[in-house]
Amino acid sequence: MTSREIILKTMDLPAVPFVAAKIIQLIDNPTTSLEDLQKSIMADQGMTSRILKIANSSFYGVRQNIDTLTEALSILGLKVTRLIVLAAATRGIYKILVRRNRTCGNIALVYLSLLELLHRK
Repeated sequence: MTSREIILKTMDLPAVPFVAAKIIQLIDNPTTSLEDLQKSIMADQGMTSRILKIANSSFYGVRQNIDTLTEALSILGLKVTRLIVLAAATRGIYKILVRRNRTCGNIALVYLSLLELLHRK
């Protein structure tokens, strides 16, 4: 199967959720303010919770509890935050592919690659 065929077969996949796409777009824009980024993240309670949970994980070795999104973003940085958002947004897509019993690995990799290319522009 060619890459073109794989891409055409993925056209029926659900789009990245609007909030996640907006967050990624804001992160990729160097003129975005931290306040605008926080507002977009807080529009999705699940995303806010994920970011806070990861910032409070033992991996980052923070001694006090991280309670605000501002603190979490400063600990994680924009690159890690972007990866968290992208992973959360594509998680549902992967589950759909598994249920449909397709060649999940190849299609998911192509889809993620396309997302990365689209968001680099």
